[in-house]
Amino acid sequence: MAIKRIHKAFEDVVDAKRVLREIKILKFFQHDNIIELIDIQKPSSPTNYEDVYIITQLMEADLHQLIYSRQKLEGDHYQYFMY
Repeated sequence: MAIKRIHKAFEDVVDAKRVLREIKILKFFQHDNIIELIDIQKPSSPTNYEDVYIITQLMEADLHQLIYSRQKLEGDHYQYFMY
């Protein structure tokens, strides 16, 4: 599993909408090539919380890390991530 922490998710309206959109999309899709939303951690207090924790399947690769590495991306990389 992977846990994504979204810090101060409700501080900005645009960010809050993005978080909600991401949750809705992950809930909607059920496909082998899209990570599965397992759970969303419920806050301890319904009125006083800032962070959102989204629990998903663990992805085999980290695109962010690959992009910022010095490794040259080849056509196979692009095909894998697009797939």
